[in-house]
Amino acid sequence: MPQNKQDAARESLTKEVKKLNKTILKQDKVMYIAFNTLLNLANDHKVEKKMVKRNIIGYLVRMLERNNGDLLVNTLYFLKKLSIIGDNKDQMVEEGIIDRMPRFFKQNNEPLKHLALRLLINLSFDRTARQQIVSKGMLPLIVNLLNVNQLRLLVLIVLFQISSESKLRNSFADTECPRLIYKLIIHFPEPIVGRELIALGINLAASRRCANIFSEGEQLDHLLQRAFKSGDILLFKMIRNISQFSDLTETKDSFRVNSFI
Repeated sequence: MPQNKQDAARESLTKEVKKLNKTILKQDKVMYIAFNTLLNLANDHKVEKKMVKRNIIGYLVRMLERNNGDLLVNTLYFLKKLSIIGDNKDQMVEEGIIDRMPRFFKQNNEPLKHLALRLLINLSFDRTARQQIVSKGMLPLIVNLLNVNQLRLLVLIVLFQISSESKLRNSFADTECPRLIYKLIIHFPEPIVGRELIALGINLAASRRCANIFSEGEQLDHLLQRAFKSGDILLFKMIRNISQFSDLTETKDSFRVNSFI
């Protein structure tokens, strides 16, 4: 193809792309206004039920594929509101909402991450959703958010919900979660470790692979020292779980102190 024809084709393609982007932008603005109006109307529970019957959930789940920030915030908030109802939550999972969630944890957008985590908390009460969060590779993305102070509490709740599924606990050993949880416990500013944090630690310690990670080096000794110093009963429970599964000789020897508890 001659150079001039190539340039003409490239210019034509550029124009079509710009035209398409303008169309998408207009669509996003219209849909934002429409869903924002529906969100306000949904404050009436009877109206909300009618919306659900007309497949509002299916439309909202598909909106998660859009790129407009205002539309995504509105959509996540609407879905979070609807997900409080068990049947709505089940429909979201059936509509493939978990497949559309990872992108929000890869972006540098705190409001979207915050809303996505709050939505995940509601979804994680569903066993299928918990399994999909792990199978779709979302666990490392969520664990990484433990490093963000403003999101940590929400992340701990999501991870605790996932860890309540005993078959999924070993998956945490393939992430940095056990090591991060250990550091957060050891450096917790109050004498008694926060309940969301220690609850996750207790669940993970019931996994052989995670227990072995908690037992690396002198980590178990540090956990014991903190437990005896603070008298933290739940921390002792976590240590007890570790003792049941650890394969390390040093760990087993250390648990002779249990006779003093």
